[in-house]
Amino acid sequence: MKWTISRKFFIGFSLIFLAAALFAYSVIEKMLEEHVHERITTEMQTLQNTSRQYLLQFAELQGADLGMFNEYSRPIANELSRINSMAVSIYNADGTFLYEAMPLQESLLIDHQEFHVDLSETEHAELLQAFDDKAAYTLTPVNDGTILYFAYPFYVNGDFYGVVRFTSDYTAIYAQNKALLERLTLITGIIFSAILAFLMIFTNQLIKPLHTLTAAAKRIAQRDFQTIPTVRTSDELNELSIQFQHMQQNITHYIQELEIEKQRVLTAEEKRTVFFQHVTHELKTPLTTISGYAQIIGAESFDDQAFLQKAAGRIHLESQRLNEMVSRLLSLSTAETGPRSTEEIDLYSFTQHILEDLELKAGKYGMTFKLSGEPTILSANRDEMKQIMMNVLDNAIKHGTPGHAIDIHVSHEITVSNHAPRLTAEIKSQLFEPFVLRSSKDSHGLGLFITKQLVESNRGTITMEQQDQTVQVKMTFPAGNKLETSA
Repeated sequence: MKWTISRKFFIGFSLIFLAAALFAYSVIEKMLEEHVHERITTEMQTLQNTSRQYLLQFAELQGADLGMFNEYSRPIANELSRINSMAVSIYNADGTFLYEAMPLQESLLIDHQEFHVDLSETEHAELLQAFDDKAAYTLTPVNDGTILYFAYPFYVNGDFYGVVRFTSDYTAIYAQNKALLERLTLITGIIFSAILAFLMIFTNQLIKPLHTLTAAAKRIAQRDFQTIPTVRTSDELNELSIQFQHMQQNITHYIQELEIEKQRVLTAEEKRTVFFQHVTHELKTPLTTISGYAQIIGAESFDDQAFLQKAAGRIHLESQRLNEMVSRLLSLSTAETGPRSTEEIDLYSFTQHILEDLELKAGKYGMTFKLSGEPTILSANRDEMKQIMMNVLDNAIKHGTPGHAIDIHVSHEITVSNHAPRLTAEIKSQLFEPFVLRSSKDSHGLGLFITKQLVESNRGTITMEQQDQTVQVKMTFPAGNKLETSA
């Protein structure tokens, strides 16, 4: 059996309520019993006083002596019985039973009338105590009621005359107490049922949202992230449902991020595989050329000086190409490990020196440089910044339109603009991918790819746009790289 919250609540409440009810019942029962005994004591004291006054007056009127009970027991018992509606028994000083008067209207007393005996043969405690000079009473339950026996010794001027014993029906008083306890039990049962019904409704209202949240948790465990309904209450359950919704949203968000990251990793791995396939091919091509010429000129029968000169030139050219490709790959490896030590660079003068180094190469294509901007201090790695600028400017020279100027502007961002043939949509979407742009024999398609890696390793961004036939490369570095404009 599953111990649900409602079952635990029901059993716990029932046990507590039952214990409290039993305790209250016992306390009330004891209070009623004490009240009855106090009432009996008071009534017996009153009965003793009134009957004793009667006996004193009777003794005075009759001038009776110690033998009064022996002589007048019958009229005394009858009168006391008539006055008090009780059975009255008279015993003389020797303990001898003399007479008993029984009221005819008291059927219970008549039905349970005892055969009276002398003191020496009785076991009634109240009678024994009366002859021991004490007033006392006892209660005796019978099948259809309760009978009270009360006895006390009677003295006149210190002389012991005998004992008067009263028998009374106290069924009504105990019946009232029993009825009161029964009503109390009934009221307790009604209260228990009402509270239990209320608690069942309350616990159902309490448990219902928990069932909803439990079902939602199971759905989440099965990767079902449908929206969790809000629990419309004004207590902690509403807050719990809201927090549960936040948790669900966060989990959904994290899973989406993981899926995106997974796709990014898969894409990166795919690109890495393709990249190394291209690298293998690009390295293999010059090596194959060099190996082919080396085999030819290394043959014992080879004796062609003109071919030897041609072969030496090609081997030297392919070696340079191979060396350049290896250098670029080393630069790419450096970029992937993150930025190195940084220093403050005056970007404007730094760019001027690079332009001076490239001026001769630009002149071969009939191009010139136009530098504008202002002195700008950038905290960056000098070698990486030099390679970035060299790659971007070299790309502008190689792929730009001969006879046009290349504009460079240096401030809070670096822009390089030049005139170039219109790029196709396919090339635009892959500008910063490796081995894409191959419009010249000495290009390996790694320049912009390596540049992008170096820029990003310094937490910067690089973009390229083309309007009409003007291509603009824009590089921006974040404030965290301490890009500042000097005064």
